[in-house]
Amino acid sequence: MKRFKSAASSVAMVAVSVLLLACTQATAAETGKIVVRLKDEVRLISHKDPLSKLTATLEMLKVQRATLGGIKFTLDIVNKNNQAIKIRNPLAPLNLPSIYLRNKAGQVIELPLRYRGSVDPLRSPEAARRLKKLPFKVSQVLLNGQRLTKKAMESRSLQIAAGGHLRISVEIDKILKGWKRDYPAPVPPPPSKIPVGEYKLKVSVTLTQSLGSDTVVGLATGRLGVKLVAQ
Repeated sequence: MKRFKSAASSVAMVAVSVLLLACTQATAAETGKIVVRLKDEVRLISHKDPLSKLTATLEMLKVQRATLGGIKFTLDIVNKNNQAIKIRNPLAPLNLPSIYLRNKAGQVIELPLRYRGSVDPLRSPEAARRLKKLPFKVSQVLLNGQRLTKKAMESRSLQIAAGGHLRISVEIDKILKGWKRDYPAPVPPPPSKIPVGEYKLKVSVTLTQSLGSDTVVGLATGRLGVKLVAQ
């Protein structure tokens, strides 16, 4: 009888172990990481230009918990030149990464605006330079492995060392629920927390060496699926 109980207990332990393993594998599959290299959208440079040796990669979990915030991803810009290169800060008002977000139904989800009124100050360089608020959170910026201070994050240009990288961690935590960018644009509602659900995300970034430069590289992802779950 004792042997039978012992054997039954062993079988139960094996069954539990197999179940735990299956759950772990399922969780790993569901929360797998997306790693995608951004492709050319615009390339107004020659192959000899230092900008041509900059690459950008986006990393993001396929399934993310709303309890930990919004949709998070990192953008990694790598300098594959043999020398350092100075570029316009991708977080500068006129150079921000563009984020396109759609819900499961294909509807465009607008992020919070960085201005008030009906006139977009991005059309006015002087006004744009005074903009500080971003339509998304930037939790961390690493330049060549060193974390940038808030003041350094607001600088006009950044220098990426040879073989170095600029890594920007972004979080989309607020949206303009139900608002559409029509013309004339209606008064937007207060930003609200991004709800759980399935989304399609596209990110594009423009790289240039100086303001008004004729050499420009525009890089973008395709539409990437991401799910924001309650817990």
